[in-house]
Amino acid sequence: MKSGKIEISNLNSNVASKFKSENLKPDEIVLNLLFTLAKVSQHYDFSKDELQELLQQLLDDPSIGSIEELKEGLMENV
Repeated sequence: MKSGKIEISNLNSNVASKFKSENLKPDEIVLNLLFTLAKVSQHYDFSKDELQELLQQLLDDPSIGSIEELKEGLMENV
């Protein structure tokens, strides 16, 4: 995965919140994006199948790492 900078602003909130990726590893960025996708899918018409397909594409990307690493990261961030 190429190093870079990702910044996501929460535009639907009165409280300013930003996710900045400068100090995160690629798998930590993916975990944050997975949580964001899950939250978005709860508030918009986003089918479970579409969400699963998108998550599978992320998991199939060889630069992201193994599912075990993602599960470990999820458990650490819960």
